[in-house]
Amino acid sequence: MPRTRRVKRWRLAWCDGQGVARALSFSEADMRWKGNRLILGRSPRAAHLVVEDPRISRAHAALVFEHGEMFVEDLGSKNGTSVNGKRLIGRGRRLLLRHGDGLLLGGMTMIVSLER
Repeated sequence: MPRTRRVKRWRLAWCDGQGVARALSFSEADMRWKGNRLILGRSPRAAHLVVEDPRISRAHAALVFEHGEMFVEDLGSKNGTSVNGKRLIGRGRRLLLRHGDGLLLGGMTMIVSLER
């Protein structure tokens, strides 16, 4: 009997600029129509996920999905992107995201989790 491959579901949780808790749950398959990239930023024209915070660039960072893993890539943002305190330096540089990581965009932290 063939084994079925279990699909990973990722979750981002954060508080918006008004202190309201927000969350987004998705799988790599959900992102295929976006070219395996989910753009985070404050501009509805430039980002798939709009985050209203003045410290976040219009197109701040991208979540990139490859082979069942999720990476974050800074898109040349003014205030930077960090994962667990490690700052991404240089446009196009990526860091692998893991369950429990804290993703800092500008001054806002998103918690990354892998739903089981």
